[in-house]
Amino acid sequence: MRLRDFRCRLFTIIKPLVSSLFLTLLACEHQSPEQQSIRPVKAIRITNQQTPNYRSYPGEIKARFETVLSFRVAGKLLERKVDVGDQVYKGQPLAILDGNDYRLAVQGLKAQLASAQADSNFLHDDLARYRELLAQQVISPPEFERHETAYTTARERTAALAAQLAEANNQLSYTELHADRDGVVTALAVEAGQVLVAGQAVVTLAQLDEKEIHFDVPEHHLTEIKSQQAVDVSLWSDDNRRFKARIREIASAADPASRTYRVKASLLEGLDAAQLGMTATVHIDAKNASGIAIPL
Repeated sequence: MRLRDFRCRLFTIIKPLVSSLFLTLLACEHQSPEQQSIRPVKAIRITNQQTPNYRSYPGEIKARFETVLSFRVAGKLLERKVDVGDQVYKGQPLAILDGNDYRLAVQGLKAQLASAQADSNFLHDDLARYRELLAQQVISPPEFERHETAYTTARERTAALAAQLAEANNQLSYTELHADRDGVVTALAVEAGQVLVAGQAVVTLAQLDEKEIHFDVPEHHLTEIKSQQAVDVSLWSDDNRRFKARIREIASAADPASRTYRVKASLLEGLDAAQLGMTATVHIDAKNASGIAIPL
């Protein structure tokens, strides 16, 4: 009796569970399959091809010819007539030294030359008189030679003083520093009141008719650059424009600090746009490299 009651209770519990499982399986059989989305794929054929290898180097615009001007004599600087950036012309005065000492030297030599010239003229006339006396045998030949030697000495002294006077005049003219060519002032090394020595830098003058760009190349890229090679130059102030240039000079030795070689390229275009001191970039087609190019 007890066993029969246990079986009835167990059947009562299992029947709902079996019915639920049957209904779930029946629902899954009638569910429609989910459609999968198809993703497009872009295919590119990879081939071996020639790719241009461009290298860029920063540089600076400079004048090809830049001259440091200085006085040829020493003295105190009285006046500086130009400033950095001024455009000057050949023969224009740039600076002036105090020339009082040189003027006094010129005046003293002029006086000495005048005295020596007077002595020479007197001895010349005196020698002519002694020559007549010698012809009349009034004086001896040694006496005549003594007067002739005195005249020769006076004449040579006059010539020497004339040469010294010319040199003194030259030194006086050197107290004014003039531009030896047309150009623009790029640097000044002195101010009024300074006492300068001969040859001390005063003004740096750059010519504007020829400009070039100076840039440095590392030693492992030096073999890619040749003399007279054509390159492109762009200015940082206008990166959209490119100007033609040509390699003019490659340094024969590397800089001991940076281990780079200084290269100079002459600008063939854009001389008006490229101002001195501007930062620029040199673009060089080093070579065509053979390889596989994979787009990113």
